[in-house]
Amino acid sequence: MVSASESLLKTARGLLAPAIGRQHTFQELPVNGADLRGIDVALCDSRAMRMVKGRQKVHYELVAADCLEQLRQQLS
Repeated sequence: MVSASESLLKTARGLLAPAIGRQHTFQELPVNGADLRGIDVALCDSRAMRMVKGRQKVHYELVAADCLEQLRQQLS
């Protein structure tokens, strides 16, 4: 998990650790120190997606894109 938010990293640890089990390794990486070489899959928040490089990044969205679009339309 790569994020600029320590709170998100802490939450992800609690949510994902049980699902990962012993077959995989879970690492928390702050954006400023993210080195994704050798990592098979990285879950990244929006800020991290633009800032880090890696083979396989997965964009983690706290709010779904269609929900954001609805909000944009209502505020226009």
